[in-house]
Amino acid sequence: MRRLTLSLLAAGAVLSAAPAFAAPAPVVGRDPAATESGTYNLDSRHVGLVAKIGHNNGVSWSVFRFDKVSGTLDWNAAKPAASKITVTVDPKTIQAATPEFGPELADEYFLNTGKYPEAKFVSTKAVQTAPGKGKLTGDLTFYGQTHPITFDVELVGTSAGARSKNIGFHAIGKFKRSDFGYKALIGPVGDEVILEMDVEFVKPNAPAAPAK
Repeated sequence: MRRLTLSLLAAGAVLSAAPAFAAPAPVVGRDPAATESGTYNLDSRHVGLVAKIGHNNGVSWSVFRFDKVSGTLDWNAAKPAASKITVTVDPKTIQAATPEFGPELADEYFLNTGKYPEAKFVSTKAVQTAPGKGKLTGDLTFYGQTHPITFDVELVGTSAGARSKNIGFHAIGKFKRSDFGYKALIGPVGDEVILEMDVEFVKPNAPAAPAK
């Protein structure tokens, strides 16, 4: 009985002390003007990039994921449309429904990642179409060529916490791979590629000034 009492007391002490170490919950919203201006880095743990392409003459969609994505957001809170986004993708990290199919797609016959080791999007223009929504146009470099592409973008949310400022977006765009010279199996495999991205950008807070 004495051992049980001591265990309960110890557990109570730990639980009562926990809030002292917990960071305050971040303030979450959807107001772009309330998000601090500056350079944000893409959070590699909270990003998703999916590509969809028609298969078997349009019978179904093949869906692929890219696992290595990086980028920056130069955010202008006063004029969000003047903000700039850069996203870089390692196409060799393509993943498919079966483990062996990803490396096959990365090989010479398909994405030829040995010759084209990087895909990159650099924004050039943003237009707001509704509160929290807009169109983002930029230059996509893929398969050794660069052409414009436009994404429909939605602001998912913003937050200001004890450690960082965060801002997240959902975006969907499409392009014809033949425009970039990538024409393998067009017909049985679709020409149009749909890209869908969910991204979170992070700006760490400045360290607190030391106490005097």
